[in-house]
Amino acid sequence: MTRVTQAHIDARVESIRSAARSVFARRGIEAATMSEIAAEAGLSTGAIYRYFQGKDDLVAATFAEGQERTRRAFEQARANSGSMLEAMLEAGRLALVELRDRETVCLDLECALSSARTGGVVREETRSFREYAIGLVEGFVFAAQQAGEIPAGLDPRGLSVLLNALVLGLGIIDLEMGDEFDAEVMLGLFSRIVLAAGAGAH
Repeated sequence: MTRVTQAHIDARVESIRSAARSVFARRGIEAATMSEIAAEAGLSTGAIYRYFQGKDDLVAATFAEGQERTRRAFEQARANSGSMLEAMLEAGRLALVELRDRETVCLDLECALSSARTGGVVREETRSFREYAIGLVEGFVFAAQQAGEIPAGLDPRGLSVLLNALVLGLGIIDLEMGDEFDAEVMLGLFSRIVLAAGAGAH
């Protein structure tokens, strides 16, 4: 009997997870079925259940993958930047690069809509992911304030929520308008507004 290696299992799991992302983005989480995801991954419906118990399990795995990508992006931003403020804006730029992928932004929107319509595991996972992303940026803001790069009087969490909302909103506008605007300019404008707000508070 052929022994199944861990590498083979990992590759199969990744293939199913990638298929789930595509189907969720294309069909919506509520409408998507395990049969459709299995077909997208080139598997029988029965085979997919060897790796995931059901759709809720796949939803959770999709969010876990997204959270890990976000963590790596923030690590990359920190490593490639000379200051915490630069790192925060670089993280925003990296997020925008990802959101320029049509499937990614469609999946984000589908998750938000499904969360609002049905709640359940999608709402739990969406909220958990959003809190994770906000917490990462909040940590960057606090560190930048400690370094004197961002005015101390600004609320770190509030600023983090604003930046997260800005990036997600820019992703949606980019989906609709394409190259008609420059997201890089928008992030630079955000930085100037933050610094100007801090200067005005003194």
